[in-house]
Amino acid sequence: MGSLLRSEEMAYVRLYFDQVAAHDTLAELARSEIIQLEDLNQEVSSFQKEAAGEIRRCEEMLRRIRYLDEQAKSYKEDEHYRYSTELEDRRIMSPKKLEDLDEFLCTMEHSVKQITTHEESIEGSYEELNEMRLVLEACEDVLRDTNRGERGFVTSLVKQMGALTPAAANAFRELSEQSRTYSGKGLVNFIAGMIDTERRAAFERTTFRVTKGNCFVKSEDVSGGRTLFIVFLTGSKVRSKVERTCTAFQAARYPIPEDSEEREKSHGACIERLRELELVITATKASRAEIIRNYRDYLDIWRDFVEDEKTILQASNKLNYDTSRSLFIAEGWVASTDMEEFTACIKRGQLSSNAQAPSLVEVRGVGKSQGEPPTYFRINKFTSVFQAIIESYGIAQYEEMNPAPFAVITFPFLFAVMFGDVGHGVIMACFALILIIFERAFQNGPKRSEFFAYCFNGRYIIFLMGLFSIFTGFIYNEVFAVPMNIFVSRWKFTDESDMACGIDNCEDPGAANPPLKPYPFGFDPIWKISKNSLAMFNSYKMKLSIVLGVTHMIVGIFNSFWNAVHFQENLDIFFVFIPQILFMCSIFGYLVLLIVVKWMTDWNSVECQNDPNCQPPDLKAILIGMFMSPGHVPPENTLFRGQAVVQVSSVVLLRGGSCVSI
Repeated sequence: MGSLLRSEEMAYVRLYFDQVAAHDTLAELARSEIIQLEDLNQEVSSFQKEAAGEIRRCEEMLRRIRYLDEQAKSYKEDEHYRYSTELEDRRIMSPKKLEDLDEFLCTMEHSVKQITTHEESIEGSYEELNEMRLVLEACEDVLRDTNRGERGFVTSLVKQMGALTPAAANAFRELSEQSRTYSGKGLVNFIAGMIDTERRAAFERTTFRVTKGNCFVKSEDVSGGRTLFIVFLTGSKVRSKVERTCTAFQAARYPIPEDSEEREKSHGACIERLRELELVITATKASRAEIIRNYRDYLDIWRDFVEDEKTILQASNKLNYDTSRSLFIAEGWVASTDMEEFTACIKRGQLSSNAQAPSLVEVRGVGKSQGEPPTYFRINKFTSVFQAIIESYGIAQYEEMNPAPFAVITFPFLFAVMFGDVGHGVIMACFALILIIFERAFQNGPKRSEFFAYCFNGRYIIFLMGLFSIFTGFIYNEVFAVPMNIFVSRWKFTDESDMACGIDNCEDPGAANPPLKPYPFGFDPIWKISKNSLAMFNSYKMKLSIVLGVTHMIVGIFNSFWNAVHFQENLDIFFVFIPQILFMCSIFGYLVLLIVVKWMTDWNSVECQNDPNCQPPDLKAILIGMFMSPGHVPPENTLFRGQAVVQVSSVVLLRGGSCVSI
């Protein structure tokens, strides 16, 4: 009979069932989670096993489900298109066969990809047209003076080149006049387009350098991280250089007519085309939304179904098929206490599959008679998190002592010893209590972030850490690092002395007499404002940590003793447990004894005040002297009578235990 302290007794079983009942039987066993199947085909590669192709098919289906889920998450509900829809094919809503769902997912993925690609293409065209509209409007503002002729345009352009020096502006005007003289028409033209805002400064510098200053760049930031630019230049060679620069900086260039009427026509056509694209984008989004609404409510059902089928297929790869009798043979480990439920699962699988041949169960052995059994602990939602913490360090062997029951108390308590504070403890306990009270709502609700999942899974351990932090916080007398004066401090200050004295023991105001009746629980709040507060608290917490740590390790050593007794390993008792416990108790156990005696000694008593050697000794000096000079204890390091005899005995036991271990 197993428990949380020791693993369950395991039975090795062999199962015979008909090929028709294979799927339903494995499904029942997977849902019950009461068997660990052994792989009877270990010599066969995983790629060559019978269900390898179907498993890859399930992985591909899961990939498609993930893709559809991503598309569904990116979809934002629109009030105009909000209406409920259901799939016409009822088989897909609650699938029974992989083939039906696989075909539907393939079709759905193709449809979503096609319409998404179409939508992205249309939106790209819309963005380009919108940028062209902005460029046309900007050019119209800049080139409005062209109706007055080339000379008026150059004059207007020079006015806009306020950043240029007068000499540079005159040179630009002269260049245009000379070009008119030789060719009969002005060569001042422009290139307009859009560029990423982050590349704007580099583009302007490069354009200025490649043209040797024979250009003027006018730019303006627009929405979407884009910048509109117009480059005014002269000559075909300069234009070619600027075009290559635009290509290098991935700038979009748009053809802008020089004639004002042509620009106006282009602007009108652009606006009309934008309106048409808006209608197309709206219709495309509506179609995509309808497809997404058709399947998004069933994604979890499909995912669970495919994962269950994949688990069944992986389990079927571990079976052995008897061709002579057309039977599947399975072997595995089942807890002895679950044999009745295991038999019932086999029976349900046979009945649900309508198999004619009965399924048979053969118990081949119990315990280690059939090999090394798996370690199985019965856990619940409370103990599962503690078991997970233990197994992160190591898993106990079959029927070994399980440290998890001890960790239920020790782990949160040791946390509270380090971080004890009433305020912080209340916050932690209340947070965990909310998770515990509404755990069903959180479990059945939508999936949340990974961080929240960690907190939810550890809600019980967080609750215990909060409770223990409240307890140790009262001992440390801290609420957000502020002391509480619940029972009223037992110390007071007098005008005659710089030291505090007990409120019930201040016969001599100039003396520092401690109170006869100390603070009822925890530390007196006056310690927080005393000069030796930090030294006293550090000393107390350090010694408390030693006591708890040594006690913790001794419990672990005794666990190894009970394991040796359970497995009848007498050598481990004499050559492992005894040396370890002697070593631990002769050094660290003795140190714990010194700490307790030092705590319980009243160093302010009358007898101690009259004895010059009655002072709190240094425990480190005592521990070092025990090995450096056994049998000799200086008067200033004496804590109790017979201390030298105890130390000599500890050294003898330590050396004896070391010799035994060797």
